[in-house]
Amino acid sequence: MKVYVDLRKCEAHGRCYELATDVFDCRDDGKCIVLAEQIDDQDMDRKLQAESASMMCPAMAISIDYSSEK
Repeated sequence: MKVYVDLRKCEAHGRCYELATDVFDCRDDGKCIVLAEQIDDQDMDRKLQAESASMMCPAMAISIDYSSEK
């Protein structure tokens, strides 16, 4: 799966990098940066972190593309 962040939508709430420390980090301006853009479908820890962050983002700035999974 591939993780995307739309920085135009990101409002720097910080939930993503609080919930998914292996997937996201904080930029200097408080907006998130993706550390793990491509997550292997066997990496359940990161996969669950990314999905949780996507669901909890109040700005809906995080999207996940599952088309790369088998």
